[in-house]
Amino acid sequence: MVLRKMVKLSEALKSYGLLSHSCDILRLTTKYSMESLKKGAKGDNVRKLQELLHSGGYSLSRSSKDGIDGVFGNDTKNAVIYFQALNDISPTDGVATAEVQSKLLSGNFLNPDSAKFPSDPKNEKIEYTEKDIDNLTRMIWVETAFDATYNEISQTIWAAINRSKLWKVPLHKVVDPDRWKRGQSWFGRISENNRVRWDDADDSPKWNYMRKFIKNQLDGISFENRIGNRTGFLHTPFMPGCNSEPGSPCGSKNHRICVETKWGKRCLPKWTVEGEKIGNRDVAVLEIDNARFS
Repeated sequence: MVLRKMVKLSEALKSYGLLSHSCDILRLTTKYSMESLKKGAKGDNVRKLQELLHSGGYSLSRSSKDGIDGVFGNDTKNAVIYFQALNDISPTDGVATAEVQSKLLSGNFLNPDSAKFPSDPKNEKIEYTEKDIDNLTRMIWVETAFDATYNEISQTIWAAINRSKLWKVPLHKVVDPDRWKRGQSWFGRISENNRVRWDDADDSPKWNYMRKFIKNQLDGISFENRIGNRTGFLHTPFMPGCNSEPGSPCGSKNHRICVETKWGKRCLPKWTVEGEKIGNRDVAVLEIDNARFS
């Protein structure tokens, strides 16, 4: 209720000429303490937050709906994560703190289509073509259906960038399902279902939004590289389970390792298991939401 009351008070004072901008209310009403909003929250404050995000150009839905429903779900969390990344608010955890809400209320913030992006961004800028963006967007659709957290999606893009540097090939070739070279293939032998998903990715209502999302990242204005030089990527929850002891071989050819994860025991490729050795490299794993980078 606090957020809604502040907006109403701001509008009333502006109508009497007492405020020049809604952000003034933040300076005049320091007695208010905006409560943080996070996934699972419901009510008027969440709805007002969603209205501010939506009007600011942030998507709240994977469909054609606006997503303004008063329920703080995954899509609202992603919108907040993206807002934090573009506006240099740490951490990018999807929690709408007082700082996030104040920035939104001020109207002085960057949105996904902003014309005010810095010419010298703090993150690394990556050279790219429209083909690179197109194929990266299709890859993300195949891997996540745009349903994963933006922290996970952004680092998956960094994994593709790292492979591009390591393999010395353009980004679009890194994730091209028709490119098969041993040790240099994102999908391996792509399944029939994933081929259909790849071909139909641009039918998604979020296609253009996610293309811009990836462009902003490649331009160095959103998500920083949190995975270092890691190139391996895996969705742990979707890997098969195992009944053997953690650390023991598993799989049809005993070519994988049984690992205890937060989703239970999973049979994972050796290149995603902490402490394993691949060639002359020790595997170092970093988990971000449902993804495992190595």
